[in-house]
Amino acid sequence: MNRIALLRLSCLLFVSSVGCIPEKRVIWSHDGKTAAISTHKGLRLAAADGQLLGARLDCTAARAAWFPDNRRLAIAYAREVKGWEQIAPIYSPQKIQDIAKAAQAAKERVLAYDGDWSRFKLDPDGGHSPGMNAAILFYLRDRLPDGLPEKLGDKWADFREANATIWSLQLFDVDADQLTPGKLLRQSLDEMWMPAVSPRGEAIAYLAKGGEAQGDAVGLYVISVRGGEPRLIHPNVAMGYDWSADGRSLVYLCGPTDGRTDSAVTLGSVSTIEVAAENGSLLETFNKQEDHVGVLFSQLFNVRYLRDGRLMFSSVEFTLPATNRDMPQRWTLFVLDPRTPASVLRVLPRDFSEPMEMTSALFQLSPDETRVLIPGSKGRLYLYDFATGQTHAIQTEDVNERTQTVPAWRNNDEFTFVRPVKSADGKDGGQLTQWKAGATRPLDNDWPEEAREGWLAPQ
Repeated sequence: MNRIALLRLSCLLFVSSVGCIPEKRVIWSHDGKTAAISTHKGLRLAAADGQLLGARLDCTAARAAWFPDNRRLAIAYAREVKGWEQIAPIYSPQKIQDIAKAAQAAKERVLAYDGDWSRFKLDPDGGHSPGMNAAILFYLRDRLPDGLPEKLGDKWADFREANATIWSLQLFDVDADQLTPGKLLRQSLDEMWMPAVSPRGEAIAYLAKGGEAQGDAVGLYVISVRGGEPRLIHPNVAMGYDWSADGRSLVYLCGPTDGRTDSAVTLGSVSTIEVAAENGSLLETFNKQEDHVGVLFSQLFNVRYLRDGRLMFSSVEFTLPATNRDMPQRWTLFVLDPRTPASVLRVLPRDFSEPMEMTSALFQLSPDETRVLIPGSKGRLYLYDFATGQTHAIQTEDVNERTQTVPAWRNNDEFTFVRPVKSADGKDGGQLTQWKAGATRPLDNDWPEEAREGWLAPQ
C-alpha cells in the first residue's frame, strides 16, 4: 500500500491490504475445554458444547492464541480511534519526531502536486509500513491541515472523516466470566495476524506488514512475553508457520526478502531458525536461518513442525524450465526430515483427486498427527487419514467467502468447521459445526445475533 490515494483514504488505508488472508476464527484451548471465537464484535469464549461464556473482549477484530496452561490468552485485537491525539501515545518521542518530519515533507508534496491523486505516492521510497503511512497521514490531517482543504477540495471530506485502527498485542488471564487484561506487549497501526505462543509460554510469534518488504509481503516477528521490542525473523513469509515442540525454533516458508513478486514464478524455501534458549527465553542473538528445501513460494502455504522434528509443508511439484501455462494449479503435502535431508517425501498419493486450489493450502494437522484436514476450493473440506490412506469428504458445498474460516481441531477426534446454510428468504449464511466420528452437530444454535453478525448470519 505504498501508493496512497487521498481521495480513497478511508477505504484503502484502514483495511488490510492483504485481503485474501483467511481467518482462523475458532481457537480451541489445548485441553479442548474452551474455544476462543473471533466475531465481528470482538472475542467471545465458548464451552465445548458451544455455549457462550460470559468472558468477552469488545473490539473490531481479534486473533487469539492459547498459552500451554490453558488459563491465558495472547490476543491481537483492533479498536478504532478518531485521530492523532489517540494515536500519539503508542509512539516514542523520537518516533513522533520522525512522523512529524515525514508529514511535513508529505504536505509540501501534496500542495505541489497537480497530477492524478490515484497515482500519488505518500512514500516515494517505499520504506514505510502501511501503519507508518497511516500515522503520517493522521498527523498531517490533525496537526498540519493549513492549505489542505483548498488543495483537495471535495476529497478533503473523506480525509477528514476517516478513523484509525490501533492493533494491540496483549496477554489476558482467562476464566469463564471474564478476561482480565495483563501485560500489553505491542501497539501499532499495522495489522497483526496469526499469533502463536511458544510451547514453553515464554515468547509469542505473529505476522505483520513492515517497511522492510514491498507489495503484500507479510513479515514474521517474535516478542518476549516479558515485553521489549518485537524482533523481525523474515520480512516475507507464508501465512502458516510453527514452533518446534521444544519451543526453541520456528519454521516458516519464505520468499524474496524484498517481497517483490514481479514474476509468475516466485521461488522460496522452507526454513528454520533457532530463537530461544533451553528454558524458552529468547536468545540475545538469533542463530542463522537454515534453508532446508527450495519451493515455489505462495503466501497461502503452510508448514508444521512435527513432534519428531520433521517438517510437513504444503507446496507444489514443478519442473524447470516452465512457462506460465506450465505452472501447477494444485498443491499437495510433503515431509522433510532435516536430519536426513537427501530427499523430500510426498505425503498425499498422486491419485488424491479432491480439488486443492492454491488459495486454500492451510492444512490442519490433528494433535496426534495421524490425520489432516485439507481445505478445498470455496470452503470445501476433506479429512485424510495417513495410516489408511482414506479420504473423507466433510463439506462439499460452496461456502460464502464471508463465512469461510480455517477449520480447528478440538482434540484428536473432533474438529470445528463452517457449513453453508440458507435463510428462508434464500440468503447465504453459515453454521459453526462440530464433527466427530462422522456425525455433526451445530455449535451456534443459541448464539445471539451479535455473535453471528457479519460472519455466520445470512445476508
